[in-house]
Amino acid sequence: DEDVGFAFQPFVEALRAYVSVCPPALLREQAGRGASELARVLPELTELLGDVTPPTRPDAALDQYLMFEAVIGFLRAVAERAPVLLVLDDLHWAARPTLHLLRHLVRSPPDMAVCAVGTFRDTELPSAAVARGAPHPLTEMLADLRREPGIERHALVGLTEQDVEALLGVEVDGALDPKRRSLARAVHEETQGNPFFVGEIIRHVAEAVIEPATGDVDLAQLGIPDGVREVVSRRLMRLSEDATRVLTVAAVVGPTVTLPLLERIPDAGATPDALLDALDEGVRARVLVESERLGGRYAFAHALVRQAVYADLTAARRGRLHRQIGEALEVLYGGDLEQHLHELAHHFAQAAAGEEDKAIGYLIRAGDQAQVKLAYEQALTHYRQALELLETFHDGAHVRRRVEVTISLGEAQLRAGYRAFRDTLLDGARGALDLGDPELLARAALANNRGFFSSAGEVDDDRVRCLQDALEAYDPAPSTVRARLLAQLALELTFSGDWELRRRHSDEAVAMARELGDAGTLAIVLLARIPTLWHASTVDDRVASAEEATKLAYDLEDPLLIYYGETYRAYGALEAGDLAGADRHIEAQHRLAVNLRQPILRWYDLVIRAKRELVTGSTAEADRLALEAFEVGQEGGQPDAFHLFAGQLFTIRMHQGRLDELAAALATAPPRSGRSRTVPLITQAFLATIFTELGREDEARAAYERLMANELSDVPYDFSSLAVVALAAAAAARLGDRARAAALIETMAPYRHRYVDMGSSWLGSAAHYLGLAHACVGDLDEAEACFRDALVAQRVLDSRAWIARTKLEYAQVLLARGRGEDLSQAAELTEEALESARSLGLGGVLRRAELAKGDAGPESEREALRAPRPADKD
Repeated sequence: DEDVGFAFQPFVEALRAYVSVCPPALLREQAGRGASELARVLPELTELLGDVTPPTRPDAALDQYLMFEAVIGFLRAVAERAPVLLVLDDLHWAARPTLHLLRHLVRSPPDMAVCAVGTFRDTELPSAAVARGAPHPLTEMLADLRREPGIERHALVGLTEQDVEALLGVEVDGALDPKRRSLARAVHEETQGNPFFVGEIIRHVAEAVIEPATGDVDLAQLGIPDGVREVVSRRLMRLSEDATRVLTVAAVVGPTVTLPLLERIPDAGATPDALLDALDEGVRARVLVESERLGGRYAFAHALVRQAVYADLTAARRGRLHRQIGEALEVLYGGDLEQHLHELAHHFAQAAAGEEDKAIGYLIRAGDQAQVKLAYEQALTHYRQALELLETFHDGAHVRRRVEVTISLGEAQLRAGYRAFRDTLLDGARGALDLGDPELLARAALANNRGFFSSAGEVDDDRVRCLQDALEAYDPAPSTVRARLLAQLALELTFSGDWELRRRHSDEAVAMARELGDAGTLAIVLLARIPTLWHASTVDDRVASAEEATKLAYDLEDPLLIYYGETYRAYGALEAGDLAGADRHIEAQHRLAVNLRQPILRWYDLVIRAKRELVTGSTAEADRLALEAFEVGQEGGQPDAFHLFAGQLFTIRMHQGRLDELAAALATAPPRSGRSRTVPLITQAFLATIFTELGREDEARAAYERLMANELSDVPYDFSSLAVVALAAAAAARLGDRARAAALIETMAPYRHRYVDMGSSWLGSAAHYLGLAHACVGDLDEAEACFRDALVAQRVLDSRAWIARTKLEYAQVLLARGRGEDLSQAAELTEEALESARSLGLGGVLRRAELAKGDAGPESEREALRAPRPADKD
């Protein structure tokens, strides 16, 4: 429906028609385990099957995927008995969730005897896009499905002039035979072959009393107005007064109307018999169509008929009718208003002044219901309408409702993927603070997150302040709300530099959740703990938290929690040197990211898969995935999409020998605002590495001195800290800074058997950097031992690029020590490193070999690897 359509409407109507005639035993069998999810969109299942209720999950993170799968599973079960034809008409008016469900159906495995036919008017899409200021959702879906197999697209170009002439022969008697061709040409030119327009004009011609004329036939001569809407209006003028009145009311009701509803609307103004006579007249005039299966249900023959009637009404008249219709709906469905909230909200919102409170109530209830049904776009519409009406009231009760609706709007924006959710929820939190309502404040604070910290390397002070206010206002006794507030505050403080504070908050949250025995809360706070405490010293804690949280998530059957659990298990497996385990977890989270279809999950899935390729040194695939992740993150409004991409690109370009491409961009990057030290330190560490790798010593030394200000005494305790220290040690070794290299050895020594994990990127074994530092201070035997450890660690993960780098550095130590057996081993290691570099395209290793030799070395090979490639992007 154009005006009162609801999310998933065509699916619901089709399924509802089937459910209404399906024997309960068969219905239960076909609904299967998905019956409770189906009940979100088909509430009658609760009554028909008795023991079916829609599920609830932690944080109301209701998941469209499970409901979509239930609908698809139901269609598959129905299609096992007989092939199914599903017709979805007028998709240009479809709510976005409807299109999401259709896309899910199209992308389902092709083992279903289901044919879906969707129709839309492409002429509706451009104007709708202009009005929205963004692409029409149907346009986006069609683009998404362009490459899907099994899709056929047919453009209906309209009737030809010969078709129009043939229709004239059927509809018009022989009086016009001499002029049929001229009339056909005129009608075709007027309508461009649109079948509905052609039919309306021909019927008008057939009903008119026309004398044959000489010369060409002209539409004006036949009394046909220029616009087709006027044609429709003129046809309606031929109806009786009673029929016109009833059609007017029906047009305000919507595209379909029932006799019981019309009987309760005062302005329909007819006795039951007169009402039936009026409806029959509309059917005979082909203005209405009566349902053959459902007696007393009528639909307009075409949307333009209803539009023509509706357009002729004054605003006051429309408002009066909308109010009467809303009141009639309340009477008709008084025992089951929940199933008609969308219609009630629509009519009272359009009603005349004086019905604002009732409209607001129904809009809020309809918005809440849409969220339960996972129809977030529809919920947004209802909440925005409610807020517009609430703006006219300033008393305390309405102010509170405005705050509640603002928070609900922010929650719906978050779930629908709109980046505006942050500011909306902050507005709601400020309103709750002014009201002195700790429950509303906590609700707004908890909703305002994306599943982990707000932005890598940064602190969102507004969110931190909101969480602190909520904790101060909330009851200090242990509760699931308080545990989640503590965990989220700790998470938002990840890059604040206050390690003890965030650890204390996280410890308290976990202890409280365990005391309360709430599995959902415990899973959430454990998952929040992992990025909060992400540091090389906490691997065991993070692995244990991920394992426990994931088990709880599987027990709860919560796919979103499972996704994050598998993601963090993958990270832990990589840090533990378990490549096979990491691959299993990455595959599990990848399947969920594909199925859940949330933009943020797709982005993070690409990030971790790019990192996985960096671990093994597959730079071409890592390059492709990292770029795709950056584009998806940018499109989805992720504030740290660039930072995660920059970390990955740094490692990729270092292996490829293309760091010169990053030098200018990083050197001229604007300073970051905020109190976090992470991004500035990483930037200087990158620059020091880039310039030492390029042999640009003066620039390298300048970046290195900026990095080593205060002797790295304030390195933030987060996932960047070991990377900063490791890159500083490498720069110290390259620049011959023995004193600082010795200090860095002490800092890194506890992590000798760890990997340098940067979250999104991967910098190999920590022992590699310790080897460089020991070589710098002249402890060549210890340097050799470190490089041996590094080779063992990197072989465990099949890190071919890092193995080649470590072999090259190991060879330099052996050459420096100068023993007879060392020289032959050094030559062997160097050749192995160069052979790997040639086969893997590691221009960075070739460049390093060149700098180590102090001459041209393998420059020609390196330049060959750097030959321009058409696919290179800026």
